[in-house]
Amino acid sequence: MKGKGGNRYAVVATANKIATIYYKMVRYKQEFNPLNLKDYQQKYKQAKIAFLERKLSELKQHAA
Repeated sequence: MKGKGGNRYAVVATANKIATIYYKMVRYKQEFNPLNLKDYQQKYKQAKIAFLERKLSELKQHAA
């Protein structure tokens, strides 16, 4: 987040993430369950593929 909007945005995004985790833990009485590295990498790859496919379709439309 820091790269997109500076330190202020990174701090707000991190605080929001922590608050969301805390709320779910308290409200639903769940233990903290972070994503393991393999799940995170797979989710990242899927998001990257979806982004690149959208960009490709935009470029095809622009070229036509």
